[in-house]
Amino acid sequence: MKVNLKNYQGSVQKSATVYSNDRRNPRITLVVKGKIKTLIGLSPGNTVFFKGMADQSGEKSIEMVSNTKPFHITELESDLGEKIAYRVEAVEDGKRYRLVIKNQVKEGTYRGFIKAHTDLAEKPEILIRVTGHIEGEIVVRPQTIVIGRLAPGQPVRSGKVLVISNLNKPFKITRMSYDKALLDVSRQPLPDDNTSGFSIEIAPKMSNEDTTKEGNSRQALDLIIETDADPEEKHEVKIYLVAS
Repeated sequence: MKVNLKNYQGSVQKSATVYSNDRRNPRITLVVKGKIKTLIGLSPGNTVFFKGMADQSGEKSIEMVSNTKPFHITELESDLGEKIAYRVEAVEDGKRYRLVIKNQVKEGTYRGFIKAHTDLAEKPEILIRVTGHIEGEIVVRPQTIVIGRLAPGQPVRSGKVLVISNLNKPFKITRMSYDKALLDVSRQPLPDDNTSGFSIEIAPKMSNEDTTKEGNSRQALDLIIETDADPEEKHEVKIYLVAS
């Protein structure tokens, strides 16, 4: 049994199941436990996650601490471009450094890395994973739905999305753009007084007779939602219309 411990630190537990022709005990679970002491420890970990509105995401930091030899950060690189800003601070030169990361995106999703290069031959680079899911004032959930007849013998399925204010401020839906020949779309205010928003019902213009014909089809359609909260912002829902 081999265990790959790359990028792990602290307490680790791994298990593997072994099957054999032993009738009394045909399956055995092997468990390996250990504590990984890295050359450079990362606290709180090697992953940074930004979630929520841009002005609420703040800064995140990771401390890089030598557990053995002195080291220095010689260079930083990232594949995220201008989506994030980052800098390194020397807390204790040669021993402890702080990587500070700030989200720069107003709205959207991203995933990438920051790589810190060091002068330590045994640990020439440190990889930090960075993920962001940044929402604007108005958010649509989910952003992808599947409707129609998904399998033979099933009834025709509709879908629903919620359009919600992250600031819980009243707003109006000013326009919804979609293929009116294929979809019926209606909206209702949410009944919850603590949440400002709308529930949007999306139904295919499809009868049971339409889906009994031979063959399958799948169409990708768009629903574009505009509100008065941010008139320039267009919120897109991807709709997959299936006829099986």
